[in-house]
Amino acid sequence: MKSKNELYEILVNEYVKYFYNFSLSRTASISDAEDLSQMILLECVKAIDKDIVIKDINKYFWSIAHNTYKRYLKSKNETVVYDNDYCMRIEETNSVDTSDESEEMTKIRYSLLVLSGLYRKIIVDYYYDNMKIKDIAVKYNQSEEMIKWYLQKSKKKLKEIYQMEKTFGIKSFNPSDFSVYYSGIDFSRVNVWNLFKRLLPKQIAIACYNESKTISDLSIELGVAACYLEEEVESLVKGGVLLNNGKDRFCTNFLILDKEKLETIKNLYKELYKDYMKIVEEKFNENFEKLKATKMFKYDSPVERYKWIYGDRVADFDWRILNIKDEEYPRILSCGARAFIFGEENKGTIYSAGQTPSKTDKYTLWARDCVALGMTYKNQEIFRNAHYTKIVTDVYNGIINDELKEDYAYLIKEGYLVNIDGKIYSNVPYLGKEFKQLMDEINKELYLVLEKKSKEILEFMEQIVKRTLPKNLKAYSHGYTVTLIRFYSGNYFLEHQINSGFCKLNKNHHDTLVLNYFTDN
Repeated sequence: MKSKNELYEILVNEYVKYFYNFSLSRTASISDAEDLSQMILLECVKAIDKDIVIKDINKYFWSIAHNTYKRYLKSKNETVVYDNDYCMRIEETNSVDTSDESEEMTKIRYSLLVLSGLYRKIIVDYYYDNMKIKDIAVKYNQSEEMIKWYLQKSKKKLKEIYQMEKTFGIKSFNPSDFSVYYSGIDFSRVNVWNLFKRLLPKQIAIACYNESKTISDLSIELGVAACYLEEEVESLVKGGVLLNNGKDRFCTNFLILDKEKLETIKNLYKELYKDYMKIVEEKFNENFEKLKATKMFKYDSPVERYKWIYGDRVADFDWRILNIKDEEYPRILSCGARAFIFGEENKGTIYSAGQTPSKTDKYTLWARDCVALGMTYKNQEIFRNAHYTKIVTDVYNGIINDELKEDYAYLIKEGYLVNIDGKIYSNVPYLGKEFKQLMDEINKELYLVLEKKSKEILEFMEQIVKRTLPKNLKAYSHGYTVTLIRFYSGNYFLEHQINSGFCKLNKNHHDTLVLNYFTDN
């Protein structure tokens, strides 16, 4: 640590000339420059006299010089314009202890926080890391002239941001809930759930939905530094769920429903199912023996198992008024998979069922999982192994192989097979031709019950989709309408079945099995 006398000596011998040149370049006359330089020297002397610990003399003296210059301009009622060199040079230091300086450093850093892309990177490389123009050119594979151009533009942009009134958006401290869904006919190599498993990409999708935004816009809206946003945005663009509209303005590439629309949809379905569950239960009781006769199970399965499958296949909407073709599925994702992708400004429903088909030569087993039933992926994970699908379907047909005892034991333990009096049966129901014919007869009658309110929901969904779907997806509005109706009909109907007590949860692992079934190919 240097003494006061040493600091005085350094100030007089090393800084007087530079302070004068600094003042001369910022004032209108030699007289004004002399006045300003004397003011700076006086403030430096005062600071030395305070016995403050100075870790970096150069930063300390120059910070005083710039603060004094600001006060000098204010005393003359002139507009304060901060030179870009100062904006770049200012760094955090314990040497400076004034509130003006602390506020100034914060504002400069906010400006750098918002500056995006090469504009920010080159500024930081040049001023903070002291890299030479030629080295920066090599780093970014650009010409030296282009780097100089970027530096010039960067300074201008930084000053614009600095002087702009910035107010961070509500999502900077109160992020929205968000859930994303995929309904497709192709296997996708892009996992949309992985893309949106973190909070930040969810907020980006919502922020870019109604209006395209730059990285800097997002930085202000979300209160996140541009350097952290860039990687997230790049990942979303690479996946296809975010589009670059040109000039680095980004927009969301799928449908998102806000809270208000979701509440309206919920109320419409509440009206649809208010009295409907009584009719559904009556039809079940009338047809229970016929359901058993379809041989869904080849053992005396509990009535609750029949209720779950019946409830899953019984009409939840008047599907006579809607249909969808394969060519109506958009290719949103970068992998080219045909699928409808949509999001909710909501935590998401626990009644949504995910499913994955598992095929053998003769059958397709639909492994299905639902959070409300206590599982999100287990059935689908197990039946990714087609070997287990073949065992379950073979056992249904009475084909037993003594070499598979360990597999049988595992599937019995997991509930997909049952052992009754030493005989093994399939606990995954078979929905064959007779079952489908019976359900078609039942649903023909129920469609008439659902007809009027289904049309009301259809009209509302069509309006929502047409008003809110991104422009580049307008051609798929019909398909989106059908997809949303399918999704919400299935979710809300399952919720009503459980809440009404028609389908009961026993709170054990067998609850996770009730939606699985297999059919003929």
